Amino acid sequence: MATRLPGEPVARGRYPTQLGTAGAAPLLRAVRDLRAWSAPQGLFPVVWDYPHRFGRYRTDHGLIDGRDEAALNVLAAAAGSPRPAHGDLLPANVLRAPGGVLTGVLDWEFTGRFLPGLDAALLWIVLGHLPDARQEAERIAGPGVPEQAGFWTNVAALCTRELRIHGELPDGPPRAARLSYLRSTWDTVRVRIRELAGRL
Repeated sequence: MATRLPGEPVARGRYPTQLGTAGAAPLLRAVRDLRAWSAPQGLFPVVWDYPHRFGRYRTDHGLIDGRDEAALNVLAAAAGSPRPAHGDLLPANVLRAPGGVLTGVLDWEFTGRFLPGLDAALLWIVLGHLPDARQEAERIAGPGVPEQAGFWTNVAALCTRELRIHGELPDGPPRAARLSYLRSTWDTVRVRIRELAGRL
């Protein structure tokens, strides 16, 4: 029997630049709720082999260099055990009712165990036009070393994934604008991961 959840997607686009801070509230609420979610060990698979992923993004795609890879491996090791995450918490997969009330989360096909902070990291990437939402996503990820190491490892993994995906799209203004944003974001992220890894 099919179940229909009330509400409408927070936004339809992958990068909803028209979404304001108030509109992002259901997304941040979903991240908070998912961070508190626990599941029996073994219920969900570990989705990413992070060191292998970073090695491939260096050798096959040239998206990171040796210093980036070394820093990311340090952070991945410090992040601790994988935890359950939705895996694809894009604005189109989060439902809200009038007034901005979170009513549901859709599309669980990518759910699994990742290093801490994956869902928060995805919002950090796609809500780059909202500094307050970015700060809140980082705060929700948690203040401890494992939480911050996992969060920034996931930010890097997602940013480089987005660079690869958008680099393969047909030429045109939308692709150019998105790549410009992602390259600028990656420049910021790589500084952050190197600084954080250097303190561990």
